This record gives sequence, structure tokens and C-alpha cells, in this order.
Amino acid sequence: MRCVSYTKRYSCFTEKDIPANVILEQNKHINEFVVSHGWKVVKKYYERKDGQEAEDAFLRMKADGLARKFECVVVDSIFRCGKNPAYAEDLFGKVFWPAGIHFAVVEDNICSMDMTSDEVSEYLVRKREEYYDFFRQSHITKFNEKRVYERYGYHSTMNGNIQQMEIDMQVKPIIENIFDMADEGNSISVIVKFLNESGIESRTAYLKRNNMLKRKNTNDRWTSSGVRDVLVNRMYIGEWERTVNGKKVAIHCPAIIERKQFDRVQQGLTARAPVASKTHAPAKANPFAKKITDRDSGYPLMIYTHPKLKKKIFRFKYPKPAEIFYEKAFIKYETVVNKVKNAIQDERAKAEWALTMLDTEEGKMQRDAQLDSFRKQAKKITDRMSEVCNENVQIYQKYENNEISELDFLDKQKHNNSIFEKYDKELQKVMESIKVVQKTFSNENLWIAKYANAVVEDAISSTQVNEWIDSVDIVRFESVEVHFKEQDWFHKLPVEWFVNLGMEEQTWHEKVEE
Repeated sequence: MRCVSYTKRYSCFTEKDIPANVILEQNKHINEFVVSHGWKVVKKYYERKDGQEAEDAFLRMKADGLARKFECVVVDSIFRCGKNPAYAEDLFGKVFWPAGIHFAVVEDNICSMDMTSDEVSEYLVRKREEYYDFFRQSHITKFNEKRVYERYGYHSTMNGNIQQMEIDMQVKPIIENIFDMADEGNSISVIVKFLNESGIESRTAYLKRNNMLKRKNTNDRWTSSGVRDVLVNRMYIGEWERTVNGKKVAIHCPAIIERKQFDRVQQGLTARAPVASKTHAPAKANPFAKKITDRDSGYPLMIYTHPKLKKKIFRFKYPKPAEIFYEKAFIKYETVVNKVKNAIQDERAKAEWALTMLDTEEGKMQRDAQLDSFRKQAKKITDRMSEVCNENVQIYQKYENNEISELDFLDKQKHNNSIFEKYDKELQKVMESIKVVQKTFSNENLWIAKYANAVVEDAISSTQVNEWIDSVDIVRFESVEVHFKEQDWFHKLPVEWFVNLGMEEQTWHEKVEE
């Protein structure tokens, strides 16, 4: 197999010290890998320029790949391939792999020849996420672990990486006074009035004055929310937790208030909390609200209690539209509910059936047939892109040999580049179609994922209706038609999976249970 290698001095991860022989080390690893597989390296690409952004060799390798000058790219690490793993993912997953050009990563001991399309995609996505996870974590560490948090009532200092809190003796008496007043039974509004009338500087005004608050346009007077924030703050009893690197960390904090007083104040706040009115019982909701309509007219149907039957029904809002004449004037609520329940059970049975078909040889063959069709399209497009690249090389050589003028060279290059961009857009569409096929024939199919585990409760709820049902049509108050969500993903599956099963007198879930 004709292989090429790609090496780079800089990793996409931050490096303090880069060994002088880093390129030699990469070449050594690549050579051992290639020899063990019985391959041959026909060309080496390496970035001559310094810096993580260097990509001259990367672009040359991409152009040569499209020109079919090699069959496989070998890199020591995916993190030394292009500017970052997203570049490697695009090149290997969206350009080379569809064109039949493989890649190998020595560090992970993998080669795309030994992997399925799903495995290739999963690997490239996983490496990209590893990279972004690292920088997300670094960002959190940078701005959380060493960040100094200022709190009302305390001064913050850093002892290495450990934040230490000291009581602000200027503010301590104010906090104690607020807790004493609350402990004596005073309401928050009374405490707010006392603080403002006494001219005591508010919490936000104090923090702003000492450059401890970044927010602007804050209220410089005491407010109910400001007093409540003080009263419920467990920091004042020595309990302060921060989240560092996704974990809760206890920060030592000297107490200002005794725990017993704090607990009494919390009980008082709970006792004074407003209680929701129980005067009116909640109305029975219509689970099909804004979902149920008369099919022929499009008018919404309302839920009522029939005066004689004493049962819930669906009918037009009074007065009935004058232009509508049906033999029946209503349909029973329980009729609609039973029909919807059966329809959901059938939809679940179909989704379970589809899930079973995915693992059959027939299902895999149908998936692969669709994938092969799109891959052939991708190969044709990449062949055309390669032709454009070759033509660009030829016109450049003619320009270098003074066979054409610079103006002609630039015009032809611009024309070719526009053609290349058109092909590139076509290739992206084909690659998206491949992703859709892969998703369709997997448990990530949105229709399968939504209905394969659907559980219908005895009393159907609006939550279930909104989750699964797009609309319910009532036909002349005689029959019910249920329209489900994600049907476009259902129709992407082979229609023969769901026909010719001898189900004329059975529902889907009855047939599948058999």
C-alpha cells in the first residue's frame, strides 16, 4: 500500500517544552508501524513553519490525496494533524474516507481499513471531543479554581491555590442585627424599612464601593431580596461550598451567626411564606387542547359534559358553525381516548419491529445499499475535485514557464476555484445524506427513539399527547385519525418492513405480540 506520513512540531494541546527531536520521534513511530503492516511510505509531509496554525503541508497533502497520489495517511497522533482534531475529522471523515483513502494513527494503534464507517465517525468525533473537553476544563479551572470570590461580610485572600476568608468587622454588626430582628419575629419588609430609614448602607452599595461587585445599575437601597439573601446564606454559619472542576469543594469560612439562631430564622421564614389559595379546585384539563379538530372544516373541538349522558364529549363550540351539517353532533371523550391509546400502542409496536429489523441481514443490506449509492456519488465528486486540482497545477506550471500571462493564470484559477467550491458543496450534501442514512438505520432514528419505549398510562395526559401526537382529527364525529410526530423519519425506513404481514383484522401491537 502506498502510504504517506504527516508530522508536525506543535501539538494542538498547550505544551511547555517541545523536544528538539519531536519530528524524528514521530517518524520513528510511524516507520515502525508501517513496517509492521508491510506497507511503504512514498512521501513525508511535515510542517516547516512554527506555530500551531501552520498548515502548508496539511493542505498539500489534501490536494495530493484528491489527486490519488497515495492510499493511506499515517500520523503519530491525531492531535498533531492539522490545526486541531476538527481539521483532521473533516479531512479524514468527509474527504478522504468517502474517496477510499484510509488513515492510521500510531498512538491509538488504529487504521480505518479495519473499521466500519460508524467506527471511523465515532473515533474522529471522540478525539475532537477530547480536545474540546480539555480546553473547556482548562477554562473552568482558570476562572474558578483561582478566582477570588468576594462575599458580603468577608474579606478574601489567596494562600497559594487556597482561598481563605476573614470576617469583615465593619459589616459583621449589620449581619448580626438583621438576624436578631428576624429571630425576634420581624418580617423581611419591616427589616428593610428599618435598615433604609436608619441610613445603613445596603449590601450592594457596600460591595460596589469596595469594587467587589461588577454588575451595574443595581439598587443602592436595601430590598426584600437583599435581606432574604443575607438570611438564607449558610456562609454565615461557616458552610460555604464551591464547584471546582465539576466537584463540590468545602471552603473554610469563620462563622458570624450561631447555627441555632440560623435554624430558628429559617423556620420563621418558612412559616411566614405565602400559602397557595385552596379556594378553587383545579379544573380538569383537556389533554388534547389545541390538538383536536374537525377534519373537514378545520374547526377546533371543545370538551363538554353531555347533559343527559353525564359523560364528557367533544363537539363544536356553541353556537355550532352554521355551514356544517353532520348526522352526529358529538363524539364521546372515552371513544377518542381509547382510539388514541390503541394508536400509540400500534406506533410503539411498529417502532419495536423496526428496531428488530435493524439487526437483521435484510436491514443491514438495505442500509448498505443506500450508503453505497451515496458513496459512489461522493467518489465521483472527489474525482472531479481532483481533476480541478490537477488543472490548477498545470496552469500554474504554464504560468511559471511563461506560456500564459499572469492575468490569464488568475482568471483560470478563479474559474477553477469556483468549480471546486461547487463540487465541495455537492460533496457536503452527499456526506449529510450518508449521515441521515446511518441515523435512519440505527436506534438514533428519531421516530424509533421516540416510540420504541412509549408507555401509555391509564389516564392519558397532556404531557404524553404533546410528546407523541401532532394532531387528532375527528371525521364527522364518527371516527378518529391520529397523526404522530417524527413521521418523516418513519418514512425513511423501507416500506416493505411494514406491509404484507397479513394484518387486515389485527392491530400492529396484536400482530407483534403474536
